[in-house]
Amino acid sequence: MKCNPLNLDKYINKGPKVFFIYGSEIVLRNQSKEKILNYLSGEGFEEILNVFTDDISDLDGLLMQNTAGSLFANKQCIVINHLSGKTPESFKNIHKYIDELYTNALIVVSCAEKISPSASWIKELDKNCTFVACAKLKSFEEKIWLKSQLNFLEENEKKKYVENIYNLNQGNLIAQQNEINLLELQNINGKAEGSDINNAEYIPFDLEDMIIKKDKKNTFKILHSIRDNNSHYGPLITWVLGNLLNACVFALSSNNIKNSLQISGVFNNKLNQYEKFIKSTSPARLIKNQKKIVNLDLACKGIIKKDFWKEIDYCLIDLLN
Repeated sequence: MKCNPLNLDKYINKGPKVFFIYGSEIVLRNQSKEKILNYLSGEGFEEILNVFTDDISDLDGLLMQNTAGSLFANKQCIVINHLSGKTPESFKNIHKYIDELYTNALIVVSCAEKISPSASWIKELDKNCTFVACAKLKSFEEKIWLKSQLNFLEENEKKKYVENIYNLNQGNLIAQQNEINLLELQNINGKAEGSDINNAEYIPFDLEDMIIKKDKKNTFKILHSIRDNNSHYGPLITWVLGNLLNACVFALSSNNIKNSLQISGVFNNKLNQYEKFIKSTSPARLIKNQKKIVNLDLACKGIIKKDFWKEIDYCLIDLLN
């Protein structure tokens, strides 16, 4: 079964919980994976096992180990992230393990731009898999996608911004996504003006709860309240965000997310929310923002010439989408 990101909602629950995402449009690949993970989370999948490029050479062993569980085990989602290079030979055996998934789901995210429908392993996989083709969008599809990303705007505003963003960045979804992110931040800031929250006293630890809840509105209200009233908290914000991201990235490599988070020092009453946050955010996004922490620290100290508060804004915009 084959679909594209624009009609994925119609197919996401039609077949076995096995998905193969591919295509040249990285924005659509990431969004498709996040949509599927959100769907699986609602279906009770409690654990995510991420497999990255370095481990794909031993994919047979990993799949054999993780599909040999009990029918009554926790629901686990295995996510295979093929981020670069040619399609690994080990992919040709994936179909052999589908009947043994039991309580598991499988998501393959491949950087391959195309797949060959005539390849024998694709034919076998197609019997029990939903393929999500993330190719370049046609003009009218781009506008449909753009409109779907602007749900934070009033309906009468959407058409204007769809045309503006499309005309400026036709064919470039990454640039369009950046414009959407900035527009959303401006929209949040506009609604925050005059709010009582800006007069309240907040500390960086208040940000943690809002970030893991993916509460954009209150994340930015609290962040900008701290910026305007207690800007000396900049280093502490960097530390809090760094700890949060380190804990999440460490948990990605573990078969038991909650145990990993506890080892990282996450409080017990926050474990469930952290787990939901990790499952709703792509590993690539977490890792990318984790790498930004060093530059945030240098900007905060004035060692590099970047606006610390703008850089924090951009980091959180990306992280909360």
